[in-house]
Amino acid sequence: MTRFSIVATFVAFIVPLVSSQPASTSPSKTGPYNYGFDPYHKIQKRATDGPIFVEGIPVPDNVEPPVRPEIRQLRNDKYGWNLYLLALSMLQYTDQDDPLSYYQLAGIHGIPFQSWNGVEPKSKQTKNTGYCTHASVLFPTWHRPYLALFEKSLYTYAQEIASWYPNETERNSYIEAAKTWRMPYWDWALDPPDDESIFIPEFTTSGIRVNGPAGTQYIANPLYSYRFNPLDTSSFHYVGFQSWRSTQRYPTSNNADAVSQNTLAAKELDAQTNSLQQRIFTLLSRNEGYHAFSSKVFNSTEGRPHESIEAIHDVIHVSTGGRGHLYYIPFSAFDPIFFLHHTNVDRLTAIWQTMYPDEWITQYPAGENSYTTEVGDMVDANTPLTPFYSDAEGNFWTSNMARDTRVFGYVYEDTLGFPLNTSSASMSRKTLVSAIVTKYGHAGVGGIINAKQRRDTGADPRRWRTKFRVQEGKTLDTAPDFSRHSLIPDPPAEAIMNGDKYYEWLVNVNVPNRALESTFAIHFFLGPPPENVHQWGSARNLVGSVSVFAMLGMGNPKNQVVGTVPLTSALLKIISMGWVLSLDEQNVLPFLQKNLHVRVAKDSTQAIEPNKVPGLVIKIAKAEVKISATGEELPSWGPVQDLFTLPPTSK
Repeated sequence: MTRFSIVATFVAFIVPLVSSQPASTSPSKTGPYNYGFDPYHKIQKRATDGPIFVEGIPVPDNVEPPVRPEIRQLRNDKYGWNLYLLALSMLQYTDQDDPLSYYQLAGIHGIPFQSWNGVEPKSKQTKNTGYCTHASVLFPTWHRPYLALFEKSLYTYAQEIASWYPNETERNSYIEAAKTWRMPYWDWALDPPDDESIFIPEFTTSGIRVNGPAGTQYIANPLYSYRFNPLDTSSFHYVGFQSWRSTQRYPTSNNADAVSQNTLAAKELDAQTNSLQQRIFTLLSRNEGYHAFSSKVFNSTEGRPHESIEAIHDVIHVSTGGRGHLYYIPFSAFDPIFFLHHTNVDRLTAIWQTMYPDEWITQYPAGENSYTTEVGDMVDANTPLTPFYSDAEGNFWTSNMARDTRVFGYVYEDTLGFPLNTSSASMSRKTLVSAIVTKYGHAGVGGIINAKQRRDTGADPRRWRTKFRVQEGKTLDTAPDFSRHSLIPDPPAEAIMNGDKYYEWLVNVNVPNRALESTFAIHFFLGPPPENVHQWGSARNLVGSVSVFAMLGMGNPKNQVVGTVPLTSALLKIISMGWVLSLDEQNVLPFLQKNLHVRVAKDSTQAIEPNKVPGLVIKIAKAEVKISATGEELPSWGPVQDLFTLPPTSK
């Protein structure tokens, strides 16, 4: 086998896309950056006589690799930011016939359901899926070499672009920035500045200014959409997708002139903020084993639903995709948000590995088909992560090989100094725990405890509970505001704590992954939901959602998936409003039985009666949680206790 790596990528089949005319800065015309020459002719072409294999970005021995930054951090670094936009744009305009083009890299995940890198489908049953391993314990680790391949492609372009700046001082600055450049992640649960949505403004504009070797220009924004050139209607033969020549989010129609409605994506994601923060905090606080962490598939031997990184990940696809490309598995990787989103999933996986270094993959059956795996195939830490070769001899990456991100040449700020393939029990986790609490722990009781530690309220819990006794048992006839901009204060810690313990409340959902043979969302509200299905995902009284990111034919129709919706943050607001006296069962249970509502939306726009969803089971549960006395450890969860089953009706 001939050895070559993706260091020498690009590009065997380039169509000239850049003119040699002077650079234009007019916002009225957007396209790729105009370098004044064809940049692809300056880049070393990849050998074509053998398969591609994935290597990490080289890092000197005994040196910690560079950090992948959060996208808002990268935005503040003018050199790294310009290189990112230029490299991503250049990759998107690479000819689609090249195996390392944006089109083909995205196509590994799903459409066009073709062999990549010479790796053929396992059977007729798997040929109409992508390589990605959904509903599998391999879900987090399969994406690690996939993201590394994408990152290396961007990195290679960034090195070249940096060398093209004509001014020596500027060129040297870009070359230095390029040496440690790494792909950003988008933390979709991190509180943004007060005047900004979590859905950052750079996702919402069709054009963007960038400073390149030929000066500042206004180019087609590579974070806004990917433009197909050409659109393969034989592969994208579904309604809407066969017409859209660029990726869409909440498209205005199924026609070719459709445009994305990014304001809707921003509203839906912002409405999920508290829920996402609580879900991540719970995921990182509870160690239920690697299977529970990694996969949304219900494990009948464990006996109860659980939270997983895959289930949380599904919410982002559904909330931001809105019946566009990101919303459906086969098309999702074409949206530029996909790689930012999955890099954050990889970061959260690395954090979980740091917290629980002795937990790892055990053998478990695949829950869905992938291009090279059939439902029921037993997979484990040595299963090949196809189609990603690790060397020229034809060996594939495995989860064991990809366990530590350092093999690919990167770390995250949260995992800096923590090896992910050995126990780090002897290392101090105080800094990491503090970061987790700061970023994700303030949406629930943890935030109240931290506030109390900063300033003791001195509240008398007896006065607090007496003050609102007349409101107990209320049925809500208006929608409370649970949004991140809500002005409802939190109650004092004394009103909810029993010493160093309190109760967490949550909804556990169990449903067949193919219950509706498409993607759907199960929304939960305290108080009356909006009448209009289009308003459910952004309602002020939305508590959270379980999203089922599904595709026809991928999995076993009987395959059960699970997810959770934390209720505690919303209940704290309810306590502050005087409608519930405490988090104790005798107060919360009757309130939830009267006021918790469920709605189901298929394909973002179609209301489905919950009792028409086959196999849907919704249970309300509580768990006693102990707060760390020192603040150096995450909360400790007791057993989760199911209290009642919510009838799957609209109430």
